[in-house]
Amino acid sequence: MRADLLIAELQGRIDDVLRPLLQRHRTCALLDFPNQPNVGDSAIWLAEEAWLQAAGTTIAYRCDIPTFSPEALRAAISRGVILLSGGGNLGDLWPAHQHFREHVVQSFPHCPIIQLPQSISFNDPRNLARARSIFNAHPDLTLLLRDEQSLELARTEFRTRSILCPDMALALGPLARPASPVVKVFWLARHDIEARHAEPPTTSTEVERRDWLVDNRTLTTEFDTLLRWAVRRYPRWTGSARSIASSNVYRGYFRRIARARLARGLRLLGRGQVVVTDRLHGHILSLLMGVPHVALDTRYGKVKSFHTTWTKASPITYWADSPEEAQRVALAIAGGSTMRSA
Repeated sequence: MRADLLIAELQGRIDDVLRPLLQRHRTCALLDFPNQPNVGDSAIWLAEEAWLQAAGTTIAYRCDIPTFSPEALRAAISRGVILLSGGGNLGDLWPAHQHFREHVVQSFPHCPIIQLPQSISFNDPRNLARARSIFNAHPDLTLLLRDEQSLELARTEFRTRSILCPDMALALGPLARPASPVVKVFWLARHDIEARHAEPPTTSTEVERRDWLVDNRTLTTEFDTLLRWAVRRYPRWTGSARSIASSNVYRGYFRRIARARLARGLRLLGRGQVVVTDRLHGHILSLLMGVPHVALDTRYGKVKSFHTTWTKASPITYWADSPEEAQRVALAIAGGSTMRSA
């Protein structure tokens, strides 16, 4: 299947899932803005906003975790629908997001809540049991899962409605490569608790390796750092800051910082003729840009499950089971160019 046709098909699947769920709601709240440098989460947020705008659904309230205000949320939507941003943090790998999710589900039993597409991973049965108790107690909670492995876990462990849906970043549609490549292979390698493989091989000077977890310093990112510090450090004296940051008036700020992060990620991926990555959104954004790429799995099987569920028909995606295999495949795809890293 051509890459553009695959992207269009997956966008159609997103529409098929979300439109029936939101057809009765002209306004919504969108919670858990990913206020950290990971590019993939910003791509998800921007795609969620774009999809909602195209669907004619107004976002009446948005926030990140530090600026969340239950009172402001109630005032904005009353008993309207609450959307929790998608990603890969449903479970106990990234507990701050899971605790926030459970807090919202417990605090708003009279509002329909939709968890936008997520992967699930629990290590501790006690954490899973707590989530099960909270989720099952809500009368109108919908979980969207972005791979078959997560869907099976959700349907086994939770009574709530669970639906398979592609990752929301695909709603961005085809993206332009920001510049010509400057190196044969750009390797986007994660270095966190989800990393499965040891350090990739360094035998080739034609491979540039980085991650995308550091923001470029700008006035926007510096202000963001200051605001979040103030809300955490002085919660009793920063009510006005919390209100401003979580208000609809402030929506442009979240969008600006997310766009800057996405642009940074696209520039990094665009450096290579070919990309190698164990980041799910390294794979998804490479697909959207039309960049040939080799995918590796994470420790918890997230990339493999997503690829098997949705993108195995991609003509520009190649799978590897080890870093050594990924490098061999990527260099073979790149061919005989003599470009060097800039």
